[in-house]
Amino acid sequence: MAEVMQIHCPQCSIRLAVPQDAGGRMARCPKCKTKFPVPDPKQMLDDTITCWLNLDQMDDDDMHDSIAGEVAMQRTAMGMAPPKDQKPKEKPKPKRKSPKPAQKTVPELKDAPRRVLRRRRSEDEPAERPAESAAGESATGEGGDESAQRDAARRAAAAAAENGNRVQLNLIDVTSAGVRFGFSVHLLNESAFRASMPMCDAYTCEHDPGNMIARPLAWVDKATGKFTNPGEIEARYEHHVKLHQSTREVVEAMRTMDELPSPYNMPMPYYVTRGSGKAPLHCETYQTPQGVQCEVTIPNSRVALDWLGRVNGVCCDEYSQLEKEATKLEASTWQSFPDKVRKRLSVWFDFEQDEEFLAYFNEGDFSSSDLGLAGLIVTSKRMVYCKYHSMGSIRHDKPATIVAAESGRFATLVRVDEKQQRRIVKLRAEDLEELVALLDEVNSEVELLAQEVDTSGAGDR
Repeated sequence: MAEVMQIHCPQCSIRLAVPQDAGGRMARCPKCKTKFPVPDPKQMLDDTITCWLNLDQMDDDDMHDSIAGEVAMQRTAMGMAPPKDQKPKEKPKPKRKSPKPAQKTVPELKDAPRRVLRRRRSEDEPAERPAESAAGESATGEGGDESAQRDAARRAAAAAAENGNRVQLNLIDVTSAGVRFGFSVHLLNESAFRASMPMCDAYTCEHDPGNMIARPLAWVDKATGKFTNPGEIEARYEHHVKLHQSTREVVEAMRTMDELPSPYNMPMPYYVTRGSGKAPLHCETYQTPQGVQCEVTIPNSRVALDWLGRVNGVCCDEYSQLEKEATKLEASTWQSFPDKVRKRLSVWFDFEQDEEFLAYFNEGDFSSSDLGLAGLIVTSKRMVYCKYHSMGSIRHDKPATIVAAESGRFATLVRVDEKQQRRIVKLRAEDLEELVALLDEVNSEVELLAQEVDTSGAGDR
């Protein structure tokens, strides 16, 4: 009678008795009907020679775990049950192969040497005096109040309006973000003043008689309840302008805004082209010794000039000053971009208060037809970057380190800190040189280093 051996079904683990000479033949489990090969009895050992390799490099615990693991794996492979005091160790998952350096989202920057493109200014090193802004006003130097000059302009404008006791717009400042005006809050009660804005797109100065929308200025700092978003308020009370409808007729046709207290609930419209998707105008209120002053920023300098002429007249000093500044703004970097590009940039970039636009660098992986969809913007206050879903900003007054991983004609900018490395954008070599010059111009605290990396064979993903 042939000797039998005990094995286990690899599917349901039921114990089976099979002849020892059946090794290598196929068997079928009577319970689950699974077919499997019968193991050779010569291979059914509790341990193998591989368990004893490199034992001199293991301590007792490692040795025990290694031997027990090998035994359990051998038993499982032959359909045998694991020892009662030992569960089979799960087979380790295969590690993913690391992508080639050229295919990494963030280039490898640890070991390669770096050279300084721009060093960080030390604390005891005096900053150079910043260049004049678009309005001809110097930024405040180190240790000064950056809003002091603007506050002084507000007080002077409010005092002039109070003493003159007349309807007027007060020119606060002019930047690449637009023209900021101030006026006394009591003017919101005057329907003639609320109808004084020119009926053209506040962003582009375009006028399409059959395609204009009137939006009310939303003073969200005075809003009550849940309506603290100016876009929500404007959308609820916007008015589609009819052909041959005057600005006075538009004001009369618009509803008062229930979410705002009087007189901020009185509709004062500005105009945009239908379907343009423009963001709300920035408007807010300030308390002055002469009372509350309302302020609003008009993005297009020509629209602002037209509004100022309608209210104050074209012979006032403010008009002459703004006319000169409007000419400068039209020649500025921001205004030099086509409207299509500015619309794309506006998706991921918004002007901060008193921020001057300095430069835009297109993402190196994008063509000129994609201008504005991604890249790096440099302003007087920060750098703003965007590529696909990766967006963020780096302020000039905060210490930061950026490594330019150079490869051929391009350089991938990587922000490096103690916790991580984050890819920003890819720039062309000539753009990198201009970026260094701009960082020096604004006395940025950003340190810029360069490092060559080997990215042969593939590009960034």
